[in-house]
Amino acid sequence: MRIKIPFVTIVAIAVLMIAGCSSSDDGSSDTTSADPGGGSDTAVSILNFLFEPGDVTISVGDSVTWTNDASAAHTSTATDGTWNSQLTSGQSMTQTFDAAGTFDYFCSIHPSMTGTVTVNG
Repeated sequence: MRIKIPFVTIVAIAVLMIAGCSSSDDGSSDTTSADPGGGSDTAVSILNFLFEPGDVTISVGDSVTWTNDASAAHTSTATDGTWNSQLTSGQSMTQTFDAAGTFDYFCSIHPSMTGTVTVNG
């Protein structure tokens, strides 16, 4: 006997699985956002085992969006644990910075991949 699963159910499951893969692991709900709203957004591409650009300077209230343009899985992981997001090929994550400071980050899968976000007040 063949079981038929409605297409809508399959799509809903896929959406939930993708959302779960890109969520923040630190339990916070206000630091990672798909729609940062407010400040400007700076794009960082993950390609060829590099963050490009690796070092960015933004203002308080601005966001950085990392997009995995590589075929391998990568992460954007703050060294201080502020954010940690695994990104499969084609996925993006956005981090809004509400305080001035220097935030170092790396790929936890490929630790030689590093970068810095400098947030000016």
